[in-house]
Amino acid sequence: DNVTLTGGSGKAAIELQNKARLVYTNESKAAERLGTGYAVTVGGTNYAFGISGGLDSAIDLLPDEGGTVKLLGDYAGTLQIKFGRKHDNKPVVLDLNGNIFDCTYATGTAALLLDRPNLKLTVKNGTISSTADYVVYGYLDNCGADFSGYNLKLTLDGVTLKGTKSGFSINGTLTGNETVIKNSTIEAADTGIYYPAAGTLAIENSKITGEKLGVAIKGGAVNISGDQTKIVATAEKKEPNDYYGGGSGAITAEG
Repeated sequence: DNVTLTGGSGKAAIELQNKARLVYTNESKAAERLGTGYAVTVGGTNYAFGISGGLDSAIDLLPDEGGTVKLLGDYAGTLQIKFGRKHDNKPVVLDLNGNIFDCTYATGTAALLLDRPNLKLTVKNGTISSTADYVVYGYLDNCGADFSGYNLKLTLDGVTLKGTKSGFSINGTLTGNETVIKNSTIEAADTGIYYPAAGTLAIENSKITGEKLGVAIKGGAVNISGDQTKIVATAEKKEPNDYYGGGSGAITAEG
């Protein structure tokens, strides 16, 4: 009680390693940078997590019926947002709380990696940026007998995705997906949205910008609505016959 911690020579007063965490009664204090970790609120309790804890460590604290993980400050580092077996079928809300989650893991697949079946996730109110191949990407990895199609239920609401490569995609082999992107912005240097998967994609009152392709649809059913929706590709204009490969369905040029 009433303890003051002071770091010297530019170092953090506390550096949390691996999956270590601290509990804070004060939200603003939890949000203060500890090493290269991050801070969240889960179930009304404020936590600061360690360098390699990952947001999956915070999601682990949610009960089986799910709940909300709220980010308490900006994060910049190599952590990805990933999911484990215990998150299957657990409704999770990731409230970015107006903050920026900046993944600088340039050789990774995505900042938000949806790599488990039957995930139910809502991301809202903030920004995710990435130097990886995607900002948000859905696929299955080493799921073995857990594989059951995929059945992702994902909503992005009031979210900005910024990618130095591509914005959002789901692997084309996966089925049963339901994705809603509303009141959001996607900005990517390559493709804003690439959707080759079976399932449904709804884009509502959102702005999607890709330098090569705004939105590329090769599977599923898509509904685009809302007066505020704008889809833009900023590369040189191409005629359809120049980029559609016919029988193969391949995209051979962009614009």
